[in-house]
Amino acid sequence: MRNVRISAMLATAIGLMVLQGAKAEDRGREIFDGLCNRCHGAQGQGMQGLEAPILAGMPAWYVEVQLKKFREGIRGTHPKDMPGMRMRPMANTLRESDVPIVSAHVLNMPIQQAVPSIKDANLENGKAGFAMCVGCHGTDAKGNQQIGAPLLAGLNDWYVLTQLKNFKAGVRGGDPTRDAQGASMRTMAATLSDEAMKDIAAYLQSLSRK
Repeated sequence: MRNVRISAMLATAIGLMVLQGAKAEDRGREIFDGLCNRCHGAQGQGMQGLEAPILAGMPAWYVEVQLKKFREGIRGTHPKDMPGMRMRPMANTLRESDVPIVSAHVLNMPIQQAVPSIKDANLENGKAGFAMCVGCHGTDAKGNQQIGAPLLAGLNDWYVLTQLKNFKAGVRGGDPTRDAQGASMRTMAATLSDEAMKDIAAYLQSLSRK
């Protein structure tokens, strides 16, 4: 009889977990459809005209970290970062409990393939230039959560190029006390020419995200 009771309790607990997971996914979809898709697209494919990058399939941990940075003013406050300044009020409309929920929804969206926008890049040079990045982002550019290095493979080339330029100019990563990863990226970006940034951005987009 005791085993029957334990089995029933386990079944109830599992059922509740499944129900909670379903509700969380519904809430994540609701948030994305009501707030995020106007810039990032219904499929999370991104929109270059709005300077909104691909989100679909991005690691939940990284999306969560960036949303918190926008909410806390670590990103989206520099006057030369107009897309970031648009993102910050969007992030601030979320309840704190919604941040991990919408981040998980983004992760579970079908991966979208970015359309190349840089036409005159040298992919071989980009691959060679990326060698300085593999220590953090990995040889396949899939990132490393332990050190806060995000997935880069398959991201929009225009977005990667913009962010590299932002890091180099101090538009992003300018506060090492609040954004250690950004400050580290700023140091790396400072060593790159515009041409090298362009080649690396194009190379990263050519990589598979799967």
